[in-house]
Amino acid sequence: MPPPLPLQCSQAMEDLFFEHVVRPVWKDSRTDFDGPMRCGYPFGTIRDNVIKKGRADFREGHEHPKYGKLTADEKVLLYCFINMKLHFFEAFGAFRAYKPSLKSLLDAAMPTRMVDLGCGPGTAGLALAECFKSPNIRYIGLDIAKAMLGKARSMLQAAKDRSLLGSKSVLAMTSSWSHLCTFPAAYTSATNAFFNATYLFSSDSLDVDDVCKAVMAYKGSPHVKRLLFIYSNTDTEISGEKYQLFKKNMKGEFKSDGQVTGSIRYRKKRSSCATDSARFVRELLDFKG
Repeated sequence: MPPPLPLQCSQAMEDLFFEHVVRPVWKDSRTDFDGPMRCGYPFGTIRDNVIKKGRADFREGHEHPKYGKLTADEKVLLYCFINMKLHFFEAFGAFRAYKPSLKSLLDAAMPTRMVDLGCGPGTAGLALAECFKSPNIRYIGLDIAKAMLGKARSMLQAAKDRSLLGSKSVLAMTSSWSHLCTFPAAYTSATNAFFNATYLFSSDSLDVDDVCKAVMAYKGSPHVKRLLFIYSNTDTEISGEKYQLFKKNMKGEFKSDGQVTGSIRYRKKRSSCATDSARFVRELLDFKG
């Protein structure tokens, strides 16, 4: 039996990614078209020292005695340039695996809220749009880095403008866990909700209690009729400890069929045959079925 074809973006999503990530890097005067320099920094230095393989503090910029200064926004742009496609397809793979459960939420007469924890530049929101073709969602992005929230808003608004997200979609952003916990108290009508946690538990600064309080705020709302939690991360132990602590603290509050390890293969560019692959772990927790 032949191996499955690699995943690839739709042309509309590829165009959005090019316009908001690739083009700004190429247009930067410090980028060397014929060499490894992007925004004045070598690729390896960006990966290992600037974005620290995705685990840097994006609330601040970066300075190097040889390569100069980067603002927080430029640092986020380089994160997108290097990591976004991989994270997009990992989130897409998780959503595709749990598509029946998510579809039942999105097809319901009541609105669906997507609470994207550690949302970064809105990668998972874009992956959901790709998986379900113009879904109408009320998106709530949480990230402590305001530069990430700004990028998430601009990319998701562009997705809405291009009809990748449904026209009734609403975008909200916050950098505060305590603020997020107040959202359900303002709901006045029935709604479904799901939390997304792609790479969230890899964060050094994450306090697991914050995640627990946010989930319980939504579970305790009489207006939230269904509540799911989707976890995904690369197949490493970097996030395992905090995620297991979260499940231990939430014991008895959810149902699950257990954690699954999977793999994806994807095209780096739609116009190229070059592919990459990754292994990842995922789990669906049902807090309010």
